[in-house]
Amino acid sequence: MSGVGTPDFFYREAQRLGYVARSAFKLIQIQKQYKLITPGASVLDLGCAPGAWLQVACQNLGPLERGGSVVGIDIKDVKVPSSHCDSRVRTVCADVMSLLKERARVLSPQGRGFSVILSDMCSSVSGIATKDAALSCKLGMRALSLAVGKISSVDSDDCELSSFLVA
Repeated sequence: MSGVGTPDFFYREAQRLGYVARSAFKLIQIQKQYKLITPGASVLDLGCAPGAWLQVACQNLGPLERGGSVVGIDIKDVKVPSSHCDSRVRTVCADVMSLLKERARVLSPQGRGFSVILSDMCSSVSGIATKDAALSCKLGMRALSLAVGKISSVDSDDCELSSFLVA
């Protein structure tokens, strides 16, 4: 919501359309532009609370008979939203920062891994800009490491993208 206690347009629109949060529109826009999620895809949503991206991902899997799956992982216990989700969506309560890549793979269909990995993770905001930026960077790098493998850095405290190597 924008302002103090005043629901904005996207908040009201999300409620009207049955989404649990306005963040659904962010993934809808990304999907419209890049078509990341195809019918029958296997999707991993890191930091899935409150579940709006689970809803949009499921909608883009196509009809139930096309298959596909959406697995959401969050440090909070997240219930699968009742609207826009079907039996192909499930959630797991786990800390992404300590999740082993092998464990993530086991959660995928037939243990083969995911065709799409989404992340809209955000740490609790402290109000200290440099600390919040560093935490955000760590979450992003963790999502990337789960997606592609081990990431090594020249300086682990340096969050410049150019300093990271994907091995």
